[in-house]
Amino acid sequence: GMAGLIVRTALGPARTRGPCPRLLLRQLSSPPHQVLGIPADASSGQVDRAYLSLSLAHRATAHDALALSPAELDERARIFHAVGTAYDELTSAQPEALSESGSGTDLPPFPQPQRRATARVGVQDEGAAPPPRVPSPVMHPAHHDQLVGEPMYVPPSLRVVHEWMRRLPDLWDQVLGHTWDSLIHKLLREDKLSEAFDCFEEMKSEGESPTTSTYEMLIRGCTLAMTRVSPDDPHPDRLTTFLYRRVLRLWDEMRSRKVRVDRFTYIELLRACGKAGQVDAAFLLFDKMLSLPQFLPDERAFDSMYELCSHAGAHDRALDVFREHRDLRKSLFAPRVTPAAFTHLMLAGVEGGQMHRLDGVMDEMERFRCFPTKGTCSKLFAAALEQDQLGVADRVLGIGSRVGYTPDQLLLDRYEAQVEAKRLHANGADGSAGQQAQ
Repeated sequence: GMAGLIVRTALGPARTRGPCPRLLLRQLSSPPHQVLGIPADASSGQVDRAYLSLSLAHRATAHDALALSPAELDERARIFHAVGTAYDELTSAQPEALSESGSGTDLPPFPQPQRRATARVGVQDEGAAPPPRVPSPVMHPAHHDQLVGEPMYVPPSLRVVHEWMRRLPDLWDQVLGHTWDSLIHKLLREDKLSEAFDCFEEMKSEGESPTTSTYEMLIRGCTLAMTRVSPDDPHPDRLTTFLYRRVLRLWDEMRSRKVRVDRFTYIELLRACGKAGQVDAAFLLFDKMLSLPQFLPDERAFDSMYELCSHAGAHDRALDVFREHRDLRKSLFAPRVTPAAFTHLMLAGVEGGQMHRLDGVMDEMERFRCFPTKGTCSKLFAAALEQDQLGVADRVLGIGSRVGYTPDQLLLDRYEAQVEAKRLHANGADGSAGQQAQ
């Protein structure tokens, strides 16, 4: 019950997270149920729990790549692969039936999402190749250091208040008593996703009905545990595939239980689709949000769409999203454009060959007084010249003058040569037109 779960949460999980690494290495050739540390007659739920716990414990994160030796990284990779192979062998006889029919889910099954029916964001044909991925982006979309922000001083007293506010939920739990949602939130904050799902299952077995916040927290936990697809490997790994399927099951369960869905639910689903590289599924959800007034996307939803388009190399679709964003800003809802959105949109112009579509983006940058840094201005100016967009290059010079940007002599010579060529071309066209008139 609740009391026992609170004690187990405070003392840590009673069960182990599976065999130790050395024991697992010796068991790589053993039957799959022994690799996962479960009995031969284990249920599908036990198989899922064992795989999730072991894969999270033995995967190599970006931090591990810097902290561990090559031998330790190789050991983790072997264990991670063995655990995934064992899970595939145990679940291949009874594949999970993921279908959007039956409960009205709006998400397509992984890994073959449906094509979007609307032509608003430029859907490809069924037989068309996927959009090319950018091998090495010039600007990193995850950081805001490409932009000049307003300097802000935070007094030390406010930092203390911020830390106190962060601990406020735990203080309320101590005063008012723990709830199922607070326990799940505590486990997720401690990076214990498997234990959070155990708490979730025990919550349902005790007759408690999960709330919207419960499902949103678990979807967010799955998203944070995923490994984002990279340009070098556009296919998600086995753990990300498993977690994406778990997100689909949570979404399907929400619909079957008729749990209230709000804008934040859709935002969490957008982030999960983006982390797993499911661009078409994300656009299905995004179109759904645009069609319902109560779910109109806010700046967080737009930032999620810009981010997933940047990582997927779908730069033209990111600018299509901006067109929707700008149209929505004309309404009373008026979601703002954040610095992260400007970074992704500038990346779309530079890397995606879409500089001719950045006029509206620069208008919003001037309106919000959020200007690019000198280095970013140089990249934008060079990309505009390379794509033969002199009008955009002039805009970049105008914006760059506000942050003290001056192009180097090589770019200036190139710019003046293109301006002169354009002037000669215009004079030649006017002369031929005059001769024809005579």
